[in-house]
Amino acid sequence: MIVLAFYATISPFLGSGPLWPDYDVIPSCKDNWWWNMLYINNFQALFQDQCMEWSWYLANDMQFYVISPLFLITLWRWPKVGYSLLGLFFCITFAWSFVLTYENYIHGLGFKSHILFISDISCRYC
Repeated sequence: MIVLAFYATISPFLGSGPLWPDYDVIPSCKDNWWWNMLYINNFQALFQDQCMEWSWYLANDMQFYVISPLFLITLWRWPKVGYSLLGLFFCITFAWSFVLTYENYIHGLGFKSHILFISDISCRYC
């Protein structure tokens, strides 16, 4: 929270010059600072509306930290129910990843064909 306060108030006055960013980060912090305070900024629809774009992972970690005792207590008290719950959430995670990849036409490995990946090796050494 100290970094959020520093970023929103003091950082615009610390630099100047031709390489200093011309855009103003303060409007997004004035409107959306509370998303960062509640650690829910990774649920914002537009990435441009975030106050500190790099802090989405802090919110992600905090949410996992809050949810993990539910799984750990279930695994400790009722192991069969806990393993079933973990299996269910793994299946939901895999299904959701598939749906997002399919709906948004995302190439799973970041390249379109394995030929592009191995062409340098096969042309040079074979």
